[in-house]
Order: sequence, then structure tokens, then C-alpha cells
Amino acid sequence: MQGWGDGSRFVAELVLLNYAFIAALPALNFRRIGRIGLMWLITGLHFPGVPLSVVFAMQGWLAGAWGLDPFWRDACLIAAVAVSAASLVLLAAALGVQRHRLSQWHREGDAPVELMTHGPYAWVRHPFYTGYMLAAVAAAFLMPGWVMLGWVL
Repeated sequence: MQGWGDGSRFVAELVLLNYAFIAALPALNFRRIGRIGLMWLITGLHFPGVPLSVVFAMQGWLAGAWGLDPFWRDACLIAAVAVSAASLVLLAAALGVQRHRLSQWHREGDAPVELMTHGPYAWVRHPFYTGYMLAAVAAAFLMPGWVMLGWVL
């Protein structure tokens, strides 16, 4: 990774920490009911794909924000930190208010135990999904380009 002195490594590690926290969520708060379906696997491909792309970029195999003009590089890195921090705070807050383990994937007959209306659920209907999307946006700021755009979309 070029430009270690510009904070790129810190931002990349923050984005990776965000995805490590997301990877730990199933063990921390989700219960498995049923089997993983093909569509779940397809929609979940970005969870390993984004961090692997960040690692590849850190090795210099993919482009990242550190290759941009200094103004845009700094803007992208600051945005990546802000959005990644927002994702981590939202995910931690959502985890903190849970009283019951959630289903990792929804199946027929999987009714919620209670309707959450406090904490982050007072502002966002699905704080876990929102946190996942924010993590992907943070990675896109870290690595603006076609590879990350493909993972985020």
C-alpha cells in the first residue's frame, strides 16, 4: 500500500475491524433456524469479498484511495473513517439492546419474539442491515473504483 504516512493503513484496518465485528455477530447474537439457501449465499458474498479486496489493496494488488490526488485521497479517507465508525456504533448499539437472539436468516414461521422500538430501532427499522450497508460504503470510500463498486452493489 502506498502512502502509509497518510493514514491509509489505519483506515484500512478500521474497515477490516468493522467487517471482523460483522463476522462475529452470528456467534454473538444470531440463532440458526433451517439451512442456508443459495440466495442467502449469493447475497452474502460481499461479506468475505470486501475484506479480501481491502487486504489485496493493502498488498498493492488493487487500487485504493491512497493513489488519488491528495485532496480526494484525504476526503475519501475521512469519509471512510466517519462511515465506518457510524457502522460500528450502530451495530454495537443494536447488539446492546437485544434481549433475544435473532434469526440469522428468516424462514416461514419465524416470528419475532418482540418488536424492538428503543435504542437504534427507534430511528432505524433494521439497524443491523443499515450497519452492514454503512460498512460497505466505508470500504467504497477506502477503495473507490470498479472492484468495490461491484461488491457494494
